[in-house]
Amino acid sequence: MTFAFCFVVLDTSLLGIFDRFLAFHASTLCLPYASILQDKNYSFYIKATENKAQDFATLLSQRLPASLGFSFVKVEALNLECKWQSEKPLEPKIDVLKWQASLEGEVWEGAILHLNYQGVPCALSDLKPTFSEIAHTLKQGQEVCFSTCRGIKALSLKPSRRVMFADLNSLLSLTRIDKTSAQTLASYEKPSMWVCPKEIFKQELLLAQSDQILASLPFDPLLGLLGKFLHALEMPYIFIHESEKEAHLSYQCLDVYPKDLNITPSKKGVILWHGQHSLKHAMQALEKERHVLIHLSFKEPSCFWIKEGNYKYLLTFQIDTSLPSILKRIQQEPKGASLYKNYKKEFKALCETLEQIPPSEPSENLLDLLGVLSQILGLSPLNDSALVFEHARAFLRHKGPRIDFKIIERYKKLYLDDLAPLKTAMSFHLAGVEDATLCFGVLDSLAELLGNFIYDTYLNFSVNRVCLCGDVFLEKVFLDLCVGYFPKECTYLWPPFENPC
Repeated sequence: MTFAFCFVVLDTSLLGIFDRFLAFHASTLCLPYASILQDKNYSFYIKATENKAQDFATLLSQRLPASLGFSFVKVEALNLECKWQSEKPLEPKIDVLKWQASLEGEVWEGAILHLNYQGVPCALSDLKPTFSEIAHTLKQGQEVCFSTCRGIKALSLKPSRRVMFADLNSLLSLTRIDKTSAQTLASYEKPSMWVCPKEIFKQELLLAQSDQILASLPFDPLLGLLGKFLHALEMPYIFIHESEKEAHLSYQCLDVYPKDLNITPSKKGVILWHGQHSLKHAMQALEKERHVLIHLSFKEPSCFWIKEGNYKYLLTFQIDTSLPSILKRIQQEPKGASLYKNYKKEFKALCETLEQIPPSEPSENLLDLLGVLSQILGLSPLNDSALVFEHARAFLRHKGPRIDFKIIERYKKLYLDDLAPLKTAMSFHLAGVEDATLCFGVLDSLAELLGNFIYDTYLNFSVNRVCLCGDVFLEKVFLDLCVGYFPKECTYLWPPFENPC
């Protein structure tokens, strides 16, 4: 009988090494095999009895590494004849069990070539004493340069925004990363992501004026081995710097390891690669069938469009960013005068500063409304929407106050009411709600608005494909909130618009 092991391939550069892995183990079990790639769907076929197919499936579950770009979908039994192969390819060095053995310093033959330490060839049998020496050198505060599969990296205790943790447990212990996201960092690609340290570790992990670090796990075999020695010396992490110096430790990995990827994973399984999030890229990459396109960027205009032949506006943005004008309009609103009077009484210096800020032009970027909010709350004298996200990341619970984001109709067009959220936020600020709590509530309420808008569009226009892009979605605190509010009736496409979620 023929059994098809079906995978989705999001990164075709990985196909060669994973195909070789499957072929090697099929031939090891004396099973004829074949494979087919159609678009992003990859099928690996084996000719086997049910018991042999079960053996092959068990082997894969134990040895095939989890991957972001090559993921298992299902196995099917088929009545199908293929052009069978039986050749045994070279074994790729991605076996999970052998990786674990190598971290114990047991299996290195055939994985590493041309190992040199401080200009002197080093035998594989000398790995353990060599790495013990390197770990002690790092603990003494000295720098050691590694020639890794991603270029020369300087490792040291000198703070940097990039931090490599010795192992998964160290990452979970020192940062506020959730377990799902941590598992993505442990995948075959060994990507990086921005995370917040736990409060007790902020002083030792963070650079000045920063609330996040770019965290990763060891991304090639010898860095993994170093992690074991660092952990033994109670060094749960090391800082990584780019370097042009000559490497103290140089080596060649026989297999190709993935390039550095920066990702934003959500708690519900959506994983976004950084890059290709511009509106221009979206319009070039998307299909012609009907869909909703939502683009939220820190720098570019916001777009809530529907594709019906050409793109048409669903929602228009005209955000007042001029503080004197905003304060005047608030006072003209029902109950607005008394709100501002009380606000100015409580925050006199802040309001006097706001009243003196020079006028500015209206904006078509929704994020500029959050920037205005940062000014009104006294987070910054400038329009700085990023500060709202920074404060929201400091919030440790799951629900903030509800901020009044609402859509209004003017001149037969839909607009976002730019005053309502400002008035609500002022009321909460006046009541003593902490900045972190309030900013989280702002993002939570904005994500809820987004989910409700998508659902209303689905009902009114019968469009169930929603394409989302823009660097705002790369902010994990916002992405987690959004996927929690998005209606299940729709299919969501994210850059590079090839993997429906």
